[in-house]
Amino acid sequence: MNETIKILFDENFGEPLVSALAEFMSLYHEDVEICHLFKFAKASEKDEVWIPRIAPGGWLVVSTDRGKRCGGKKLPAICREHKVTHILLSTSLHDAKHFEKIRAFVAVWPRVVMAARFEKGTRYSLRYEGQEKRVALVQCDYPATPTLPNASARLGFDGRKRRSGHPGRKRKSSAIPWFERLFKDVKDINDGDRK
Repeated sequence: MNETIKILFDENFGEPLVSALAEFMSLYHEDVEICHLFKFAKASEKDEVWIPRIAPGGWLVVSTDRGKRCGGKKLPAICREHKVTHILLSTSLHDAKHFEKIRAFVAVWPRVVMAARFEKGTRYSLRYEGQEKRVALVQCDYPATPTLPNASARLGFDGRKRRSGHPGRKRKSSAIPWFERLFKDVKDINDGDRK
Protein backbone atom coordinates (compact mmCIF):
# COMPACT_ATOMS: atom_id res chain seq x y z
CA MET A 1 0.00 0.00 0.00
CA ASN A 2 1.21 3.52 -0.81
CA GLU A 3 2.13 6.06 1.81
CA THR A 4 -0.25 8.90 2.61
CA ILE A 5 0.06 11.80 0.17
CA LYS A 6 0.88 14.84 2.32
CA ILE A 7 0.41 18.31 0.86
CA LEU A 8 1.03 21.57 2.70
CA PHE A 9 -0.25 24.90 1.33
CA ASP A 10 1.62 27.97 2.53
CA GLU A 11 0.18 31.28 3.73
CA ASN A 12 -0.46 32.48 0.16
CA PHE A 13 -3.60 30.33 0.23
CA GLY A 14 -6.53 30.99 2.55
CA GLU A 15 -7.27 28.44 5.26
CA PRO A 16 -10.96 28.04 4.26
CA LEU A 17 -9.89 27.30 0.68
CA VAL A 18 -7.39 24.65 1.80
CA SER A 19 -10.00 23.10 4.11
CA ALA A 20 -12.49 22.88 1.23
CA LEU A 21 -9.86 21.26 -1.00
CA ALA A 22 -8.98 18.76 1.75
CA GLU A 23 -12.63 17.79 2.09
CA PHE A 24 -12.95 17.35 -1.69
CA MET A 25 -9.77 15.28 -1.97
CA SER A 26 -11.00 12.96 0.79
CA LEU A 27 -12.99 11.35 -2.05
CA TYR A 28 -9.74 10.15 -3.64
CA HIS A 29 -9.17 6.40 -3.36
CA GLU A 30 -5.87 6.79 -1.46
CA ASP A 31 -5.07 8.55 1.81
CA VAL A 32 -4.48 12.26 1.26
CA GLU A 33 -3.59 14.73 3.99
CA ILE A 34 -3.93 18.37 2.97
CA CYS A 35 -3.05 21.04 5.51
CA HIS A 36 -2.46 24.75 5.75
CA LEU A 37 0.90 26.03 6.96
CA PHE A 38 -0.75 27.66 9.98
CA LYS A 39 -1.14 24.17 11.48
CA PHE A 40 2.67 24.13 11.85
CA ALA A 41 3.80 27.75 11.93
CA LYS A 42 2.76 31.30 12.83
CA ALA A 43 1.83 33.76 10.10
CA SER A 44 5.07 35.73 10.29
CA GLU A 45 7.43 32.77 10.70
CA LYS A 46 10.30 32.73 8.20
CA ASP A 47 10.73 29.97 5.62
CA GLU A 48 14.14 29.15 7.16
CA VAL A 49 12.34 28.10 10.36
CA TRP A 50 9.26 26.15 9.28
CA ILE A 51 10.65 24.28 6.25
CA PRO A 52 13.31 22.37 8.26
CA ARG A 53 10.59 21.56 10.82
CA ILE A 54 8.23 19.97 8.27
CA ALA A 55 10.96 18.31 6.15
CA PRO A 56 11.05 14.98 8.05
CA GLY A 57 7.28 14.59 7.62
CA GLY A 58 7.48 14.05 3.85
CA TRP A 59 5.31 17.04 2.95
CA LEU A 60 4.97 18.44 -0.55
CA VAL A 61 4.79 22.25 -0.26
CA VAL A 62 2.57 24.32 -2.57
CA SER A 63 3.42 28.00 -2.74
CA THR A 64 3.29 31.09 -4.91
CA ASP A 65 6.63 32.25 -3.50
CA ARG A 66 8.89 32.27 -6.56
CA GLY A 67 11.92 33.39 -4.57
CA LYS A 68 12.24 36.79 -6.22
CA ARG A 69 12.07 39.04 -3.17
CA CYS A 70 15.13 40.70 -1.76
CA GLY A 71 16.63 39.61 1.56
CA GLY A 72 16.83 36.24 3.25
CA LYS A 73 16.99 32.78 1.75
CA LYS A 74 14.43 31.97 -0.89
CA LEU A 75 11.80 29.26 -0.40
CA PRO A 76 12.93 27.15 -3.41
CA ALA A 77 16.54 27.11 -2.17
CA ILE A 78 15.51 26.17 1.37
CA CYS A 79 13.23 23.40 0.08
CA ARG A 80 16.01 22.00 -2.09
CA GLU A 81 18.48 22.16 0.80
CA HIS A 82 16.12 20.20 3.09
CA LYS A 83 14.87 17.84 0.34
CA VAL A 84 11.29 19.12 0.42
CA THR A 85 9.44 18.65 -2.86
CA HIS A 86 7.64 21.85 -3.81
CA ILE A 87 5.20 23.17 -6.40
CA LEU A 88 5.40 26.86 -7.26
CA LEU A 89 2.50 28.59 -8.99
CA SER A 90 3.31 30.78 -11.97
CA THR A 91 2.69 34.52 -11.79
CA SER A 92 -0.49 34.23 -13.86
CA LEU A 93 -1.90 31.57 -11.51
CA HIS A 94 -0.73 33.53 -8.46
CA ASP A 95 -2.76 36.51 -9.72
CA ALA A 96 -5.82 34.35 -10.46
CA LYS A 97 -8.84 34.07 -8.20
CA HIS A 98 -8.74 31.41 -5.47
CA PHE A 99 -11.17 29.13 -7.31
CA GLU A 100 -8.93 29.14 -10.40
CA LYS A 101 -5.83 28.30 -8.32
CA ILE A 102 -7.54 25.27 -6.81
CA ARG A 103 -9.11 24.26 -10.13
CA ALA A 104 -5.65 24.27 -11.73
CA PHE A 105 -4.26 22.18 -8.87
CA VAL A 106 -7.05 19.61 -9.15
CA ALA A 107 -6.69 19.49 -12.97
CA VAL A 108 -3.17 18.08 -12.62
CA TRP A 109 -3.91 15.86 -9.61
CA PRO A 110 -2.51 12.59 -11.07
CA ARG A 111 0.77 14.39 -11.68
CA VAL A 112 0.75 15.87 -8.18
CA VAL A 113 0.47 12.32 -6.83
CA MET A 114 3.45 11.22 -8.91
CA ALA A 115 5.44 14.31 -7.89
CA ALA A 116 4.76 13.56 -4.21
CA ARG A 117 6.28 10.12 -4.70
CA PHE A 118 9.26 11.17 -6.80
CA GLU A 119 12.73 12.25 -5.64
CA LYS A 120 12.44 14.52 -2.60
CA GLY A 121 13.55 18.11 -3.12
CA THR A 122 12.37 18.33 -6.72
CA ARG A 123 10.79 21.62 -7.81
CA TYR A 124 7.72 21.81 -10.04
CA SER A 125 5.93 24.69 -11.68
CA LEU A 126 2.14 24.83 -11.95
CA ARG A 127 1.39 27.06 -14.92
CA TYR A 128 -0.58 27.70 -18.08
CA GLU A 129 0.91 26.57 -21.37
CA GLY A 130 0.06 27.36 -24.97
CA GLN A 131 -2.56 29.58 -26.51
CA GLU A 132 -5.32 27.45 -25.02
CA LYS A 133 -3.84 28.09 -21.55
CA ARG A 134 -3.85 24.43 -20.59
CA VAL A 135 -2.80 23.81 -17.02
CA ALA A 136 0.51 21.95 -16.74
CA LEU A 137 2.65 20.70 -13.86
CA VAL A 138 6.22 20.76 -15.10
CA GLN A 139 9.37 19.55 -13.37
CA CYS A 140 11.84 22.43 -13.22
CA ASP A 141 15.25 21.77 -11.81
CA TYR A 142 15.98 18.17 -10.94
CA PRO A 143 19.43 17.48 -12.43
CA ALA A 144 19.45 14.65 -14.95
CA THR A 145 22.29 12.16 -14.62
CA PRO A 146 23.32 9.24 -16.85
CA THR A 147 21.85 6.77 -14.34
CA LEU A 148 18.70 8.72 -13.47
CA PRO A 149 16.65 10.45 -16.17
CA ASN A 150 15.00 13.72 -15.28
CA ALA A 151 11.59 13.76 -13.65
CA SER A 152 9.77 14.78 -16.81
CA ALA A 153 10.93 11.60 -18.56
CA ARG A 154 10.18 9.31 -15.60
CA LEU A 155 6.81 10.76 -14.75
CA GLY A 156 5.51 11.42 -18.23
CA PHE A 157 5.22 15.18 -17.79
CA ASP A 158 4.88 17.37 -20.87
CA GLY A 159 8.54 18.02 -21.39
CA ARG A 160 8.34 17.22 -25.09
CA LYS A 161 8.87 19.63 -27.94
CA ARG A 162 5.79 21.40 -29.15
CA ARG A 163 4.47 20.20 -32.46
CA SER A 164 3.90 22.77 -35.11
CA GLY A 165 0.52 21.74 -36.41
CA HIS A 166 -1.79 23.35 -38.89
CA PRO A 167 -2.76 26.75 -37.40
CA GLY A 168 -6.39 26.43 -38.45
CA ARG A 169 -6.85 23.00 -36.91
CA LYS A 170 -7.91 23.07 -33.26
CA ARG A 171 -8.08 20.19 -30.88
CA LYS A 172 -11.46 19.31 -29.44
CA SER A 173 -11.65 20.72 -25.93
CA SER A 174 -14.33 18.25 -24.87
CA ALA A 175 -11.85 15.35 -24.69
CA ILE A 176 -9.99 15.21 -21.40
CA PRO A 177 -6.48 13.77 -21.82
CA TRP A 178 -5.81 10.55 -19.91
CA PHE A 179 -3.16 12.23 -17.76
CA GLU A 180 -5.56 14.96 -16.56
CA ARG A 181 -8.44 12.72 -15.55
CA LEU A 182 -9.31 13.02 -11.89
CA PHE A 183 -9.24 9.98 -9.67
CA LYS A 184 -7.59 7.82 -12.32
CA ASP A 185 -5.57 5.11 -10.64
CA VAL A 186 -1.87 6.06 -10.70
CA LYS A 187 -1.02 2.41 -11.40
CA ASP A 188 -3.06 2.63 -14.64
CA ILE A 189 -1.22 5.81 -15.61
CA ASN A 190 2.14 4.18 -14.99
CA ASP A 191 1.10 1.15 -17.01
CA GLY A 192 0.29 3.42 -19.93
CA ASP A 193 -3.49 3.03 -19.83
CA ARG A 194 -4.59 5.89 -22.04
CA LYS A 195 -8.21 4.95 -22.55
